[in-house]
Amino acid sequence: MPTATEPLVVLGIVLDSHNRVLLVRRVGEERWIFPGGQSEPGEAEAETVVREVMEETGVGCEAMAFVGRRTHPESNRAIVYWRCKALSAAVAVRDTKEIAQAKWVPLPESLDLLGMNIFEPVKEILLSST
Repeated sequence: MPTATEPLVVLGIVLDSHNRVLLVRRVGEERWIFPGGQSEPGEAEAETVVREVMEETGVGCEAMAFVGRRTHPESNRAIVYWRCKALSAAVAVRDTKEIAQAKWVPLPESLDLLGMNIFEPVKEILLSST
């Protein structure tokens, strides 16, 4: 569980009707990740992911299903993943202090961009949706 100094991080696997997933690249980093962020006090995970995806990318989404929880192998932070359905398609980076780029990526290409540390249940979603 996250400590009081480290709020839970909630990430969204946002899929659209064209077999694409929404990915972001943080400022100063080259790798692509799922949009999301820290939960606020009293905020449900599903609320966090919807809010964070909108704040970072301008994409409206609906949290559909909890995917899983893990301690991230690089950051050692508690991370939860939610499968989400896109409700809008236009992508516009709204948090320019944190996010350098956001885009829809075809599912096969997403596996290459996300790298080797992808959470296995998430990988299964991306592979089964292609």
